[in-house]
Amino acid sequence: MLIGAGAAAGDTVVTYCHIGQQASLAWFAARMLGYQAKLYDGSMQEWSARRDLPVVAPVATTRDSLLVTPAWLQERLAQPGIVVLHAERTRAGYDSAHIPGARLVELARFAATRNGLPTELLPVDSWSR
Repeated sequence: MLIGAGAAAGDTVVTYCHIGQQASLAWFAARMLGYQAKLYDGSMQEWSARRDLPVVAPVATTRDSLLVTPAWLQERLAQPGIVVLHAERTRAGYDSAHIPGARLVELARFAATRNGLPTELLPVDSWSR
């Protein structure tokens, strides 16, 4: 897969994703295959928040309407109509640390399984309320 993505022997491979979590798997695989691998932990969330950095094919809505800063969120935590959701695989992850007032959303409830592994989102009408 790495060769197919254009990584040749001896290249330095930099992995990233939306927030840095999924990129860890690609980083690990690259390291195991002998590449000099680096992880951009800030990932797309950090990159796309900076107007001085290019983004290819941005979504139709503006980045400002999709992403928030810590200051923005802190100012609005107690406001009516603001619901902060902590997306986590387990209750233990949520219990270990979360933003004050955040509510747990267990990701497994949105995933289908294939061969016993979560693979994709379930159809919207099957999500429990």
